Amino acid sequence: MTAPRLVLRGLGQRHAGRQVLRDVDMVIEPGETVGITGPSGAGKSTLARLLTLHESPSDGRLEVDGEDCATWNRARLRERRRLLQLVPPDPGLSFAARWPLWRVVAEGLLIDGCSHARARAAALEVLRKVGIEGDGSLSPLQLSGGERRRAAIARALLAQSRLLVFDESFAGLDPPRQDEIVDLLRELQAQHGLTLVTITHELRLLRRIGGRVLILDAGIAVEDGPAERVLTLPASAAGGRLCAAEYRLEVPA
Repeated sequence: MTAPRLVLRGLGQRHAGRQVLRDVDMVIEPGETVGITGPSGAGKSTLARLLTLHESPSDGRLEVDGEDCATWNRARLRERRRLLQLVPPDPGLSFAARWPLWRVVAEGLLIDGCSHARARAAALEVLRKVGIEGDGSLSPLQLSGGERRRAAIARALLAQSRLLVFDESFAGLDPPRQDEIVDLLRELQAQHGLTLVTITHELRLLRRIGGRVLILDAGIAVEDGPAERVLTLPASAAGGRLCAAEYRLEVPA
């Protein structure tokens, strides 16, 4: 199963009468690596929820493989949503603490009617792939922050998700642990043809990941281009402020 192609056409979103996103045009190709950054309140998390079909846009349209999502019924929406996985800041909050880890990871298979034995075997295999050994009997509460993120990646892979959106999912991890997970994602991306979208305030992390970078400011996409160019020679005022803050430079008035 290949990763889907997403096209955003004039995408906008309102929350409680406030325009959170406005006129976002963007294409995410299968297997692409995309970083999204911007100041707090720029609309990054809203865009993450739109990309993974957790919200419907107020304006414009979102196309997945050429289909307008607004035309889908519930069954089609549920089917396509499985391809698009949102990994929140602490994915452990979405884990059922009373379940052993293997069952948390294999939840989708069990819902689809897979036997416990087959689901457990599949879960242990994918957990090993992301670097978590053992028999899967640990509670999610016994995992470290990095292990919870790895478990969330394993759950997405087992559900055959092909586009992973990490919404500040690396926050709170030290740089070596972040780099370790980035290396894992690159390996999995090469093996499975995944599309990776990372939303973060940390420009160091975006430079490490590479690919493309989109900058949002007050709900508007003000810059979209190769990471190396956007993060070193930004063309927008918002990009300049972000880079200045990152490098502790003074921004001319």
